[in-house]
Amino acid sequence: MTQTADKNISDYNSRTVTIEVTGVRRQNVTRKSKYTVTVPYSRLSQEIQLLHRLGGKIVSIKVRSIAVTQASQAKTDVYPQLKHKNPKLRERAMRQIAEERTSETIPQLMAILSDEDVVYRRAAVQTLGVIGLDAVPVLAQQLVADANATVRASCAKALAAIALNFPEESFPEAGLQALQKALRDPDAVVKLATVGALSTVGAPAADILLEALHIDDIALQVAVIGALGSISDPKAAEALAAFAQNQDADPYIRESAQSALSRLEQMTQMNAAAAKKRGQG
Repeated sequence: MTQTADKNISDYNSRTVTIEVTGVRRQNVTRKSKYTVTVPYSRLSQEIQLLHRLGGKIVSIKVRSIAVTQASQAKTDVYPQLKHKNPKLRERAMRQIAEERTSETIPQLMAILSDEDVVYRRAAVQTLGVIGLDAVPVLAQQLVADANATVRASCAKALAAIALNFPEESFPEAGLQALQKALRDPDAVVKLATVGALSTVGAPAADILLEALHIDDIALQVAVIGALGSISDPKAAEALAAFAQNQDADPYIRESAQSALSRLEQMTQMNAAAAKKRGQG
């Protein structure tokens, strides 16, 4: 997602979004190599869903942003600090951006997710994680729609950061649905980042992980088994035990299941001991 300035736009909801897409099936658009559509920012989600139903594949999303004033310029000056070599300065910039966020903050951070600077990109991911649930809708959309695998993987990592930073909050259904779809992403890095996010979400994502065990992808299955080994859910333990005892399963899968089951049993024992100690106190 990229942004361009437009001095004629005065508020967040009136901004326009240009979506570049291929493969759209319409009477007036016949499988052109590239097709663009411009809609108000408020209709971005609906338009993405429509394009998907028409068979389109989104290549890019460009947001025309509000012209920068002197007051807002002071705030945007903090963004370069996200790529600073000093981690403390990066962390301070993350907190400042999250605390002083405006309607422009999430789009600005999303635009960084395609940047070649790994430090800059990771800092943007972590900042979105600090912002929290407000960032989930656009992260979910881009996780399944963006043509750039780096952006999709970064979206999954940002969703994981949100789940980690806000464990007391119910993880949004939109985020779970996007992560479920991303398990079948063609890019291996995106799939592994998605499994990591689901593992961080924990028990609410257990059923999605259990379904993923049936995807014909050994690397993904091993990652999912590892994730289930960190979730205290009877169904997870049952599935791991079945894989660990299945002599027809791939040896690597069986060994991974045995290891995950052992970790899960240890975690269950530790939790039980901690609960008992609290009860005695």
